[in-house]
Order: sequence, then structure tokens, then C-alpha cells
Amino acid sequence: MTYDPIRSVVGVSLLLIGFGLALHWTNLLGWRNAFGEAESLKTQGIYRYSRNPVYVASMVGMIGWGIAVPSIGVQILLAGWAILYLLAPFFEEPWLLQKFGADFEAYCEKTPRYIGF
Repeated sequence: MTYDPIRSVVGVSLLLIGFGLALHWTNLLGWRNAFGEAESLKTQGIYRYSRNPVYVASMVGMIGWGIAVPSIGVQILLAGWAILYLLAPFFEEPWLLQKFGADFEAYCEKTPRYIGF
């Protein structure tokens, strides 16, 4: 495949934006919260629009990576990673419900798991 500067710029831009936002939103969530030591339930800021904005932003970064590096091997690995991020909330939510109870249940009722669905 020949070098395509537009593909590279679009891909790298999405990669940097996606993973940059994921890092920023993880920092807002709190590193302990992000890695399983639930200190508090975050429902403000970006967390008003998505229960999992870090996963959404990471997927944007993965799409950018896949565009920037048009390799079937990279795209297979990124697809596997994306599937893990799509499935992770289904494993995390029962634990969050147990930890935060009615507050988490109310949050789930008004906030989409990803964005808009």
C-alpha cells in the first residue's frame, strides 16, 4: 500500500484525540476508581452523557490507529480490544450496582452505557 498523507493525518488525529480524551477522562474519574477501587460514583461532566466515556474515546483512538496503520494484523488486534471494551461494562455494572445501589440504578436509568443508546 502506498503512503497516503490524508489517511495518516486523519488516523493519527483520531488516535491522539481518542486516547488523549480517554486519559483525561480517566484522570477526572480518578485512577483508583478507574481500576476497581470505587471511591465514589461519578455522574457529572462527561459522565452525564455516557457511563463509559473512556471506552468510547478509546474506541475513537482505536479507529484512528486502524486508519493510520492499514494492516490486517493491527486491525484484528484493535477489533479484539474494541470487543473487550464493548463487553467490559456488562461485567463492571453488577459490581457497581452492589457498591452504589440505588444511586447507580438511577444513574443507569438516565445515562446511556456508551453514547445515545
